[in-house]
Amino acid sequence: MAIVERGKGKRKQVFEIVLNGAVLRSQETSAGDKRLPGYRRFHSEAAAASALEAEVRAHLSDHMQPADDEARAIAARVVSVKSGAPALPLRHDLGIYNEATGFVITSRKMAGKHLEEGSPAWNKAVQRGDMLPLTLMQDDPFVIRIVAGEPLSASENEEWVARVDWHLNISDGKLCVTGGAIFTNEDYDPDDDYYEQYVGEVAVPKGRYKASLYTHLHGVNGGGVMDHLAGGYDKGEAIEKWFPRTQPGEPFPDWEGRESVEFLLHLEPVDTVPQEGLSELPEDGWFGGAENARKPARCPLGIEAKDVQRRMDAESGEWTYVYEVFGMLEAKWGKAEPVPLTEGATVALPLGALECAARIAWFASRQTVLELRLRLPPGAAVDLGGVWPQGVIGVQEGSVVRILFSSDLEAKAVWASLRDLAPKLENLPAGTVLDLCAAPLELMPGEPEVAGWLWLRGPVSQGKWTIARALPSVTKAALESALALSAEVAAGHSIAMHDEAEGKAIMDWARRNFRVHLEDNPPRLDKDAITFQQPGHELMLVGIGVFERRFADAWPVRRLSALDDDDDDDDDDDADDGMFPTSPIKGALIYTASGGRAYHQTMALLLSMKIDAGVKAQEKGLRQAGFKEVGDLMCDQFENIAFHAYARGDGAAFAWFRVGYPDSVICEILSFFANGAALITSQNAGIQDDTAANVYRQGYPGASTNELVAYHDRRVAELSSSLGSPTPVTASQKGFAEALDKVILRL
Repeated sequence: MAIVERGKGKRKQVFEIVLNGAVLRSQETSAGDKRLPGYRRFHSEAAAASALEAEVRAHLSDHMQPADDEARAIAARVVSVKSGAPALPLRHDLGIYNEATGFVITSRKMAGKHLEEGSPAWNKAVQRGDMLPLTLMQDDPFVIRIVAGEPLSASENEEWVARVDWHLNISDGKLCVTGGAIFTNEDYDPDDDYYEQYVGEVAVPKGRYKASLYTHLHGVNGGGVMDHLAGGYDKGEAIEKWFPRTQPGEPFPDWEGRESVEFLLHLEPVDTVPQEGLSELPEDGWFGGAENARKPARCPLGIEAKDVQRRMDAESGEWTYVYEVFGMLEAKWGKAEPVPLTEGATVALPLGALECAARIAWFASRQTVLELRLRLPPGAAVDLGGVWPQGVIGVQEGSVVRILFSSDLEAKAVWASLRDLAPKLENLPAGTVLDLCAAPLELMPGEPEVAGWLWLRGPVSQGKWTIARALPSVTKAALESALALSAEVAAGHSIAMHDEAEGKAIMDWARRNFRVHLEDNPPRLDKDAITFQQPGHELMLVGIGVFERRFADAWPVRRLSALDDDDDDDDDDDADDGMFPTSPIKGALIYTASGGRAYHQTMALLLSMKIDAGVKAQEKGLRQAGFKEVGDLMCDQFENIAFHAYARGDGAAFAWFRVGYPDSVICEILSFFANGAALITSQNAGIQDDTAANVYRQGYPGASTNELVAYHDRRVAELSSSLGSPTPVTASQKGFAEALDKVILRL
């Protein structure tokens, strides 16, 4: 583990970075509040170890301080920019993630200069030594070694295959190596993901340098240089022949199994621009990848990279932020354990049907998150390599394997991931016990405190999970029946009814609660089943009502039917004083949509004191971003929810607080694009893009309104290139109602 920190008291910020095999875990604690932990898997333990050091270095360069022995050891190897002019000599190996056919060596002062490649301004910057651009023969990541103030080693001097001699002016002491040219030709934003992934930085003494940029054989340009010398593509001598011919008796190096230095930048301090020995300035402003090409007398052995400071590992992907559900369970239930179903009873479930178990929690509360835990027999291990479903992380900690799901995954995506995971779980060691745990993120209005919690446990063998224990306690019959309902919903065609009376009750319930969502695919009641014209999400909505009716005594659920009958909880603190209505008051009609949905004025903040306080505590960030109130609305299709709305002064977006009694407050921001697409940025978790509906969604639970606006604006800028410019909104109650209805229709 490596720990870095800064600040004191309420302003203290801490990062804990833990290495576990080929997986890194990073946890931020800011002002006492723990953020979602992030996980990244790498192709090897060595790559993960290098990434840990890179993470610590990045935090140290952001003015954080080491707080444990591991972080202090890394800090001792780092020449910090803030410590003054670093001393020469110095050596650094940088891993540069790259998706362009060129890279640029420059300084931080050149960031965001808006230089067009090949323009007079670009060429002048190269001539001055502000940049050294090099063409790549393909868009691969690479490792570059920076050597300053000392001679090259014998192998570094002998093994290069191409060379550019130039000069660099690093007047700010911040040498940057950038994948592509975006660093200089677009706006510079240090918080943008690009700069985390594509830019490596080394502190050097401020000043001018003679710069020699060497290309080595075992890298992105090496093979192309050899082909160039031989007169055409794929005409260079095969390395399988070249090596034994020129290195007799040497064992064949493991080039594939190690990281090699692909480029080397040698810097020598000078007082003025060298007048001799420089490469010719190229017309297009890019030095060629085969400049001063040569074939060494002996096939290069390759120079192994050491202590690579990398921004991003090409095979690891980005950080996956997760909810650690077992930790949430311990915080809620303490040392509680699942209990036997009944005396000696078990329920068998194929591993390919794990989603049926997870859906039980979703039926009880739609804001649930999931974690799987495999407890292995003593001394056993599993292979966690290979391809994993998108947004899923597996990590072994001793005899326990934890399977975690990205906070960005919606419930349907998690269920699909469970199906994809089944082959990985079929060959587990005998005696492995599987725990499935789900927890609610937030309670919806009317939900009991324990709605959505689920813990199932049992051994895994021959492709089946034998569930023997559960929390909350449940009978075998109830669990089997709930799993059967979940399987019907997964099949997507129909739900069998116990009798016609149950069918009529469920149909009435569905029309009251989800009428607008059933219009395109309405349910039909036969004597023994509710069926649909086509498979779709509508079956899940009806399944909620069936689950509530049949299993509310086994799993606490939100009683939608009770809410329909205005059976509110009179014991709530806000209800005792008789001041608050608990449901939005229906005021004047503002807008009627073509589908019959009616939008009325209301007074959203009167629902409870908690809601009023929650909105007022957050709205400052919206006002600072130029949002002004346009009024409160409710929709007759969602009678327990109200919207406290704002419009941005530039007409680019609506924002609102979606509130529900007694204390639900969710901030969201909406923009539309020229092609009709919508973008919603929300404090809600577990949402993602629905491109089929032309709706783009991103969730940032725990984000402040200031942060939410920033996230929204950044995504708007990203999407504008493909969706067209944002279209203005009408800053009025009616305009908000029309905009809201457009989104409701699609989701």
